[in-house]
Formats: sequence, structure tokens, C-alpha cells
Amino acid sequence: ADSILNHTLKNTMSDAAGQLEIFLADADKTAGVDASTIHNLKMALASLRRGMKSCRNRQTYISLVSGSYISAPRLVDVHHFLSEVTMGRAIEVENQLDVDEVQLDLVLLDLILDNAIANATKHGDPRGPNVRIIAKGGSNGSTVFQVTNLADPNSEKLSAAFVLTMFS
Repeated sequence: ADSILNHTLKNTMSDAAGQLEIFLADADKTAGVDASTIHNLKMALASLRRGMKSCRNRQTYISLVSGSYISAPRLVDVHHFLSEVTMGRAIEVENQLDVDEVQLDLVLLDLILDNAIANATKHGDPRGPNVRIIAKGGSNGSTVFQVTNLADPNSEKLSAAFVLTMFS
């Protein structure tokens, strides 16, 4: 049942995305529509594409949970990857890397960053979470993708001790 529902949701989102694409590509239909509405429709289209990607990643989630996931690192264009993972979201992107491509597991990092961005948005300042993603070089030639936000002023502050318990 889960697989059928996943497939049905993906197809429904694909239908809606296709209808938006057809509308946005028709200059006659969009001629009288203000720029703000066009922007909002493009953001909705990007959200539908992210939803379809999440449905396609269903098997990856299952493999991760079962412990059978096998990492598949490959060379990835960082600019394109960051555009894909942030599509349809109001996120500031900063690429501090000196190279265009890095070796990484595209599927796994996409899942991780998608979750980090969603949490940064959800738990950030309700007036504007100011979510940012920064790609930078780390120690020993590694690559770091850092997601930050503006904290919700009404939330409890994270202590260093609490943060350490999250990773132990």
C-alpha cells in the first residue's frame, strides 16, 4: 500500500507541475498576471518538484533505515547541486569553494540537506528564519555544507552540553 500511495502522490504532483509549466510557458496566459503571482507560481512548481524528488527517494529512505544503504560518491557540480536542493525555498546560498565539482554521495547529501533546511525553516524565527547554506572547504580537503538560521527568540537556547549529547 505504501508503494502504491507513493507512486500515486508522485504522479499527482507531476500532473500539477506539468499544468503549471504549461501555464507559465504560455505568454498569452501570463500577460496579465503580476510578477508577484508569477514568482509564487514558480515557487509552487519548485515545491512540487521537490515533493516528486522525495517520492523518488523513498527507496533510499527504506535502505537507510534498514542499514542496507550503499554510498555511491561521484563528482558533482556544486552550483547545480545547491540550486536543486534549495529550489522553491527562500534560502541564501554561499559557495566558498575554490572548485566547481566535489566528490560526494548526491542522493544521501540531498536527503540530509533537505532535512536540515526544513528543520532550520520550521524551528527558526517565525518572522523570518533567514536560512542560509554555505559550501566551504573543511579540514583534510573535505567539503562542508553548513545550514544556519536565525533562532526563534521564544525557543530555549541550546547549550553546548545539550549539543554534545545530540552527537553521542
